[in-house]
Amino acid sequence: MATARDLRAELTSALLLRAVEMNDLPDTDPDKQKMRLMSDTFTAAVDFLRSQFPNDSIRALMAMVWDLVGHRVAPVVFGPDVPTLSFAAVQRGDVESAVIIMPHQWLERVKVDVVNETGAIVFVGSQAVDFYNDRIRDRTAMRGAAYEAEYLLTAKKLSPSYVFNEYQRGVLEDFPEGLASEKASSIVYPRKAFARPENAS
Repeated sequence: MATARDLRAELTSALLLRAVEMNDLPDTDPDKQKMRLMSDTFTAAVDFLRSQFPNDSIRALMAMVWDLVGHRVAPVVFGPDVPTLSFAAVQRGDVESAVIIMPHQWLERVKVDVVNETGAIVFVGSQAVDFYNDRIRDRTAMRGAAYEAEYLLTAKKLSPSYVFNEYQRGVLEDFPEGLASEKASSIVYPRKAFARPENAS
């Protein structure tokens, strides 16, 4: 029988362990330091989800998110102070590009509820994958919620004492069995493999 795991402790360790290292940097540019820490925290979360999270569907999704963010197909940016982690597709002439926008207080939100904020990464990660697969206008929010529900069901098994918030309860009401829910069966599709951009280093 597998040893019981505490997801909150694992995520907190994986996402926030670097805070001490970052705080050792000179305070010459506090904003730059904070942005760097936010970026490192996001990267650590995606790495955890693609390599350690005990759910094959989430690991596969986040492996592609790792490539999309790492190769700047869908880079993480710090712009308008959005209320939650957000995905946006931006049209510039004939070219459409994608970004993941971080709230200015995202680190504080991670410290308050790391399970919730990691679920938000799964949600926007699903949207980034939809963008890469030319599905961004094809029920992308519904699909993001289905993947987040899949994540939440596994998270609850790992941390039984975790209490879902109102938003999470709504996600699970729509997708009570995660990706196995009836509503999810018509929106999950076979993804194309990631191909490194030609201009990638």
